Amino acid sequence: MKKLAIIAGAITLSCVAGAAQAQNWYVGGYGAMNYTHDGNANGNEKMVYDLGFGVGGVVGYAMPNGLRLEGEIAYRSNDIDTIDGFPVGADMTSWAFMANALYDINTQSSVRPHIGGGLGVVRGTIETGGLEFNDTVLAAQFIVGVDYNVAPDLALTIDFRHLRTQDMGFGAGAGLGGVEYANSSVSAGLRKSF
Repeated sequence: MKKLAIIAGAITLSCVAGAAQAQNWYVGGYGAMNYTHDGNANGNEKMVYDLGFGVGGVVGYAMPNGLRLEGEIAYRSNDIDTIDGFPVGADMTSWAFMANALYDINTQSSVRPHIGGGLGVVRGTIETGGLEFNDTVLAAQFIVGVDYNVAPDLALTIDFRHLRTQDMGFGAGAGLGGVEYANSSVSAGLRKSF
């Protein structure tokens, strides 16, 4: 019985050790073209945004079964073109702090599609006339993309992200409550495994 337990223990340890070697930590960064969707404020005032930009970084862990878990920090910026048809000199920026789960589809090649999503919080800021108004709300995102392995430990990444948040309330000073915030971005970046 002891021999059987020792053999079973050895097999288990070798499996765990093999899995640990196949799992990889990684870091990555990206730049993005960011489109913030037109939305309403105060229930009926339409906010229209100009095309903007985004940057982000991730730290994650890739498992042998194709699942990746990662933390992401992203910054997005768009000018507000008009509110209820009137031009305004304002900017909308946000910091997103997301926990993502992604699945890499094994194609037996250097090209690997992936799909996933994330949950987290977004801190939005409207800046106008030297004044800033902030709110922090819950958020969710959908991610789809493709990686190209340029080396065994380095991948070029192209992603589409769609992020949505709860409505933001910027308070009486901004005159804006219930601001809808959703954006779509296309990004290109690099991911390094180690």
